[in-house]
Amino acid sequence: MPAISNVMPDFSLMQLDSGRYQLLAPLGSGAFGVVYRARERIPHAPHFVSRAIKLVPRAHPNSSRGYRQQREATLHRMVSGHPNVISLLRVIRDEHFIYYVMDYCPGGDLFRAIRKKHAFARNDALVKQVFLQILDGVESLHAKGVFHRDLKPENILVSEDCTRAWIGDFGLATQQKQSTAFNTGSRYFMSPECIDCDDVLYPYNTWRSDMWALGMILLNLVTGRHPWHKALLKDPDFRAYFENSEQLRTIFPISTGLNDLLHGVLTMVPDDCISLDEFRKGIRDMDTFWMSEQEIEASGEIVQYVWNSYQPAKGVQLPRQIQTSTADSDESEGDVLASETSSESSNSLTDDSDDSDERVEQGVPTRTLAEAEEGRLREPETPAPPNSPEHPSDPETETKTAVASTPLSRTLSSAEFPIRGRGHVRRKPAPHYSATDDSEWPVTPPMRPQELPEVAIAAPLEDEVLQVERAAVARVTEPEKKGPSIQAKVTNFLRGLVPGRL
Repeated sequence: MPAISNVMPDFSLMQLDSGRYQLLAPLGSGAFGVVYRARERIPHAPHFVSRAIKLVPRAHPNSSRGYRQQREATLHRMVSGHPNVISLLRVIRDEHFIYYVMDYCPGGDLFRAIRKKHAFARNDALVKQVFLQILDGVESLHAKGVFHRDLKPENILVSEDCTRAWIGDFGLATQQKQSTAFNTGSRYFMSPECIDCDDVLYPYNTWRSDMWALGMILLNLVTGRHPWHKALLKDPDFRAYFENSEQLRTIFPISTGLNDLLHGVLTMVPDDCISLDEFRKGIRDMDTFWMSEQEIEASGEIVQYVWNSYQPAKGVQLPRQIQTSTADSDESEGDVLASETSSESSNSLTDDSDDSDERVEQGVPTRTLAEAEEGRLREPETPAPPNSPEHPSDPETETKTAVASTPLSRTLSSAEFPIRGRGHVRRKPAPHYSATDDSEWPVTPPMRPQELPEVAIAAPLEDEVLQVERAAVARVTEPEKKGPSIQAKVTNFLRGLVPGRL
């Protein structure tokens, strides 16, 4: 999804709230907003305080995007105050924009620390320290009934020395424990039951969705790579992981203990996932996250390449097996950790999140977040065309949409996911008609062909009905009886006035 900074003006040096805040320079941008480094003037203090202010175009309160903006501010303010969660300090609104005033983290995001700095490579103590902080932050969210649904390195901020971590970006957070807003989040970090599905009879567990993302983040910290493109059995790398418990150790130099712990989190059946306390205990008890040197020497070229490339050293030669398949691709095994957005300069706040009401992916019609969770809004009967203003043409996704433009009769996730019964037939909901979220036009139901009317033959009238009809006609046509004329009435009146006359 293109960054909104391409269409928004530059707000550098602009002041807010009567000069209390001043925007200095953009830090990064995503699909729906731009984040600026700013400073706050503290009353009766000689110094300024650094802040981060997120600018989002203000949407209509009754629209789907307006609902998300209100929900983000409410939930973010609810979870603020924990030492491992970015605090939302204020929300400022004007006629056109909403400004979220937050704490400023000069170290950037976790993605940059992994990809650019290789800060966690071969450092067991630092991986433990930072990941345990992430677990503490997620635990505080869940304790308050908030589920993030978009946990990924881009949404976790770190200090300059990469020893502290904070969770941010609550644009997709929810309080619903079960959700049918499928395809919500980022593709590399979605659980299997959340991807490419529209079966409202089988909602996914939002707690489990966060746990799955945590397992993927841990693997990113240790290897700097993604193990698969999507957690679906049609993905060959994920299928290999599902069928072979040692698959990760054939492509990544991870220890046996880490492999077992990941298999306890990245499970196909949600109920088999370990608890967050068990996850924390497994991290604390981990001796090392990586293979020993002897194990690496006995491993294949791919494992050795990943081991040698994920370190401060440069000039690593690609092995022959992956020179053509993984060097320039981000969808193969041993995939280099790459942001799913276009610009490299804005990767600290990039956003590949799929809000489930912004696009239709892989031919599966998705539902608005508000309808799927709160029942407030309804989706249109048919999705907008790919090149319409609501779905602008995207060269990266245009080919996928063209290939899979026919809606699926049975979703991929329903067919592949083990807990979904094979004999189950999904009930088709009754059709409803509604305007689009931001439309002001009246609702117009689709035209349907009219059926020809049946020819009706009148039955003969009964005798009783005929008798009543004749009596009514006779009363109408009967001549009225004439009374005395006006002259006769006057004569009779005058005669009454003369006494003695008859």
